[in-house]
Amino acid sequence: MTDWASGVAVPAAQAVYLYTLDGETGRPVVKAFGDREAALKVRAASGGSITSFAALKARELSHRCGFCDRACYPEDAAMVTAGGLQTWGCCSHCALGVAARTGKDIEVRERDRLTGEEIVVKTANGAIASIEPATAVAWFGQRKNAEGAFVSAGCFHQGFFATPENLKKWVEAHPRATGRMISIAQALADKMKLTPEQIGKACKIGECAPR
Repeated sequence: MTDWASGVAVPAAQAVYLYTLDGETGRPVVKAFGDREAALKVRAASGGSITSFAALKARELSHRCGFCDRACYPEDAAMVTAGGLQTWGCCSHCALGVAARTGKDIEVRERDRLTGEEIVVKTANGAIASIEPATAVAWFGQRKNAEGAFVSAGCFHQGFFATPENLKKWVEAHPRATGRMISIAQALADKMKLTPEQIGKACKIGECAPR
């Protein structure tokens, strides 16, 4: 870790951490210090809690994606309800994958990546039951593999948008993003086609490409 006060590298397990929350997003803000006294000085000015590496690790890994098991922040993740139990999707497509992994009907609450508008998707028997707003679409982020074929770009390169127009604006603002627009129904169908072996290895680059 880089010591916040000195800029010098310090062993992560031996550092102390100042843990605060961003006032607008609610996301954690974590600063590492090699010296506890330095951390206390910064805390006196900015607030927060002093914590150990072990406690920080437990907190950082406490929320897991219900599809790929990747650690995620609830503030960034899609909320998923499956069989009455709440979990998370680290990205919009992993959220849909919870239906494939659990075999249960799910409800996904995700945000438009451009505007933040809430998008609610409900499934029944492995298919779409409802989408609000009905105009919502999915971005299928892709990249080329070693053979030159396009496959999934993996988590965090996927998204939902309330309208195709919102997706177009987002793509224009992110010219380096590669992929294509698909329906949310197609995104779900792709996940439902995955084999148990593929689901078990999700979401390595390319492993989410349906066979």
